[in-house]
Amino acid sequence: MPTSDDPLAVWIAEASREMEGQDGEQATLRAATRLAVVNIDGATSASVSIVSGRQIATPAWDGELARECDRLQYLLGEGPCLDSIAERHAVRSPSLAYDERWPVWGPRVADDPGAHSVLSVRLFTDGHAFGALNMYSPAKDAFSDQDQEEATALAAHIAIALAAVRQSDSLLAGLDSRSVIGQAMGIIMERFDLAPPVALSLLGRIASSTQTKVRDVAREIVTTRSVPTLHAAEPGTGVLPLEGGSAVG
Repeated sequence: MPTSDDPLAVWIAEASREMEGQDGEQATLRAATRLAVVNIDGATSASVSIVSGRQIATPAWDGELARECDRLQYLLGEGPCLDSIAERHAVRSPSLAYDERWPVWGPRVADDPGAHSVLSVRLFTDGHAFGALNMYSPAKDAFSDQDQEEATALAAHIAIALAAVRQSDSLLAGLDSRSVIGQAMGIIMERFDLAPPVALSLLGRIASSTQTKVRDVAREIVTTRSVPTLHAAEPGTGVLPLEGGSAVG
């Protein structure tokens, strides 16, 4: 069990605090790649590959070597970060030009941009994969067993920090939406002397009519202080006209 005298435990704790102190997902991931380069001896460049649905992208990197190596993986459909995510374990290579696992990608990146070693570690929490932490070096056999152990520990904390910031962003987005919708309802209620349920119904009808999300309609109302016009109602729908051509049921 690590103690406060364990160097790995100390720098991982410091890394966690640095990532937790970032504002938003992008800043958190940039901090993660910087920490990998600073703390993993073999890494001269690092990146984070993130899975979104069936797509994968590199939103953050430290050094162009990692960015280009990732780009070529996605282009060619083979490489260590793809294997790490799919196979759920760390992937390491001491000589990419001769690694038979990636017969196209390996020689390509060894020639240009000049990567010869790689270490990719999967990012996940509770079985949910986010992507991979990728570290590259222009030197052969750059990554040791200790590097892999440290990278695995760092990746676990990156995944935790990423999950936390996403949850926070989701909560803030929800709060912001509710606040904007409430403000828009207040404008509608005051302007047309409507009860809250009717004002909310009007927002929904405008959103449906314009094929726009309710929160976006609400944001427009709050920003412009005007209510978008609804199309004429069909007979029997119970929609009444309002001033300026707007309507409400």
